Amino acid sequence: MQINMLEAKSQLSRLVQAALDGEEVILARNGEPVARITRYVPVEGKRNPGAFRDAIRLTGDWDSLATNRRLDAAIAAGAVFPPEPAVPSTQEPRRSYRVAKRARGRTR
Repeated sequence: MQINMLEAKSQLSRLVQAALDGEEVILARNGEPVARITRYVPVEGKRNPGAFRDAIRLTGDWDSLATNRRLDAAIAAGAVFPPEPAVPSTQEPRRSYRVAKRARGRTR
């Protein structure tokens, strides 16, 4: 179901119940989808601190000058962090408001 923001303000309880019942609820602004109401699902499982304690082994030269130079060169070449694809902005442009100017010569 898609519903405009103005209508959703007065029907929030009904929309949340619809999401709990498994229905997809999409909020729209001027007919353009902008948000989705979904059911909250808590994360399952328990943390196991120290699970990777012995999984990572570092060599003796992990912080050497030569290793750091190799990493700097790889980063500078863009091999380590490739550029992220451009994501089109979904935000509406900011509205600018005019501030009313006071009439000159008026005093309170």
